[in-house]
Amino acid sequence: MNQLHLKSILIGLLFGVVAVLVTYNFLHQPARASTIARKGGVMQGTSIPEVPQEGRPLVLKRVINIDEHTADISLTWVRIWGHHDRVVNEISDRVYYIIDGEGRFQVGDGAPIEKAMAGDFVYIPRNVPYEFDGQMRYVVMNGPAYRTASDKVLPPAMK
Repeated sequence: MNQLHLKSILIGLLFGVVAVLVTYNFLHQPARASTIARKGGVMQGTSIPEVPQEGRPLVLKRVINIDEHTADISLTWVRIWGHHDRVVNEISDRVYYIIDGEGRFQVGDGAPIEKAMAGDFVYIPRNVPYEFDGQMRYVVMNGPAYRTASDKVLPPAMK
């Protein structure tokens, strides 16, 4: 295993641990005013609205985002019940943490399709196309933060 591959794995694990901690706090802590959340602090998950995505089999909660918090990192909670478009992002690395359910991921052109289930992490380096499907709840962390319309949608490759 070369050093670059090991570094990528360690970065992915770090993002995953942060995602778990943020998810635990946002699901289990009392509410605070949104101004405190912008400065740092606890955000109550039940106070963040689920936003359906028109034409897509998912709903999401933008927990930490570039518009309200920071340009350095974003975290989104998602519930999906179907296929997620094949996309590539040239700005951000991503880490998915599967909270519950399971899915299939293909990370990279021609890569094998791998099963992911509750407790698994999926690391997506910037500039690497990927797609997935399944029925699951997950959090996805982007570093730097996700920017609206920064995903380039590609033709599907998974069968």
